[in-house]
Amino acid sequence: MKNLNKKKILIADDEKDIRTLVSQILGEENYKIYFAKNGREAIDAANENMPDLLILDLMMPEIDGIEVCKCLKQNKNTKKIPIIMLTAKTGVADKIEGFVTGADEYITKPFDPLKLEIAVEKVLRRAEKDNR
Repeated sequence: MKNLNKKKILIADDEKDIRTLVSQILGEENYKIYFAKNGREAIDAANENMPDLLILDLMMPEIDGIEVCKCLKQNKNTKKIPIIMLTAKTGVADKIEGFVTGADEYITKPFDPLKLEIAVEKVLRRAEKDNR
């Protein structure tokens, strides 16, 4: 039986291969997946689709991931969308900035697919519990 209440996940990354890979790892049969290829599209898609989770790259054209996160966390309609930053930025300062800005998880590329799956499940569970 198909799950009619699939969680919605927005994957925002300027690299098509990463968007495709993340989508395949999570499985479109498990989630309703949306894509954005730059920061502006990520903000627009988040406002339009109200995803249950945003997987966000930091280094993107137009608006970077940090600014996307700030923008979404300052908007009353999108501030509760959990965010997993998935990025090549591995520095401690980058991670701290990500969490301070509002990220729920911070995963560096290259990443372990299982780690991503577990992080997605954990963040979605936590968000569901917090919204009860």
